[in-house]
Amino acid sequence: QNLLDDFGGFDYAHDMGKDSIYNIYVLGEKAYGVNVSKMDSIGSILWTTHSDKRYRKCITQNDGTTFLAASGEAYNTNYKIFQVGKINGAGTFSFESTATQETDYALTVGSMNVDNNNDVIVAGERRYKQNQTGARIAMVVDKFSNSGSGSLSWHREIPIHDTTTN
Repeated sequence: QNLLDDFGGFDYAHDMGKDSIYNIYVLGEKAYGVNVSKMDSIGSILWTTHSDKRYRKCITQNDGTTFLAASGEAYNTNYKIFQVGKINGAGTFSFESTATQETDYALTVGSMNVDNNNDVIVAGERRYKQNQTGARIAMVVDKFSNSGSGSLSWHREIPIHDTTTN
């Protein structure tokens, strides 16, 4: 099987990970979401799974469990979102979860990792629209539970730039 055929020949690879026996997990963009493909060490595709989310980051554990992260916009609202997903080593989604934040400009995923409990930590940047009174930028860190539905455990926001006047 050709990897380009699985991704439609026109899509982008955004990230990749590997497990303890050097299988490769590739996260690639499709027209309406993403595909994650698992390949063995000689490049044979073992499975491909699809999500309608716009995941851009992934991290793979030794057992093949792959966590995904994305940022985006909730449909028809002023809310920006972080999304996380978990795929087991067989290619089945265990959960897809969303944390919603109201902001008037942008929220982007910069990095992700897992802690000692395999909870997913997503970090990014939140920008508030610049206007006559200035601009605000904050670092955002969200922790999602590894168990159940991947619910949001906590949210932290750390101001890093603020030129607004009160």
